[in-house]
Amino acid sequence: MMIEIPIDDAARDGASHTFRAADQTMHAASWCAARQGYVYFDGTRVGPTLTHYLARQPGLNGRVR
Repeated sequence: MMIEIPIDDAARDGASHTFRAADQTMHAASWCAARQGYVYFDGTRVGPTLTHYLARQPGLNGRVR
């Protein structure tokens, strides 16, 4: 099960995450330390303000209840 988590340092791990923006749109992006911002796979900086990211609910270990 996936849950929405407010953006924190865990979202800045360089891995691709699915984010929700303030305007409710969804974006697949990752943190770019060199650009100090979230970017799409092609390096373009994400324009909307990102507020949350999707993560697996802690404690499920990939199992669906």
